[in-house]
Amino acid sequence: MPTGTSAPRSPQQRGGGFVPLDDPAFIPASAAAFLGDDELVLGYAQGGEARAYPVSMMFWHHIINDSVQGQPLLVTY
Repeated sequence: MPTGTSAPRSPQQRGGGFVPLDDPAFIPASAAAFLGDDELVLGYAQGGEARAYPVSMMFWHHIINDSVQGQPLLVTY
């Protein structure tokens, strides 16, 4: 390990920190009764396709790896 660093410079392994949510499943907005009208979401729209990522879910994962129309998308805050 180089002098002055406190963490190895190798890729991080699961088991510490946040566990990303990979390729999440989606439901229609009309079926999302568990979300309140004032629930915060991170939104993304591309080419007529829209996604909403509830911030309450982001509290657990902090990182979502998704794809929209074949393009990779990383959602974080």
